[in-house]
Amino acid sequence: MPCFRKKVIIATEFYITNYCGVNKNTIMENYKTVDDLLKSMNLTTEELDVHKELIEECRENEQRINECCASTRQNIERISNVFKGIYQNMNVLEVTLEDLLDEAECLSLKMIPSHKFFYE
Repeated sequence: MPCFRKKVIIATEFYITNYCGVNKNTIMENYKTVDDLLKSMNLTTEELDVHKELIEECRENEQRINECCASTRQNIERISNVFKGIYQNMNVLEVTLEDLLDEAECLSLKMIPSHKFFYE
């Protein structure tokens, strides 16, 4: 079956290039869906019947791709929110550590005996 599909794809590309006068890359840049592509090609009912299985497979793949894209967008948004939270926590941690270091310096100065200080 994969060999048959490859032959159909090659034949379709040949048909598009030679009979429609359009480069296949140009077609894919201008059309976003399988239905858009099919509408632009003005295929006869016989041609649609010949490629029916391939067209249905392409529509199913297009639907799966759209679902994967939506899922990917949601995952990216979730990851972005997690990183925003991490960034905010890192900023809080930075301020807290700076305060802690200041307190530690003050405490270490208080613990130095008074005879170690230079007085004028």
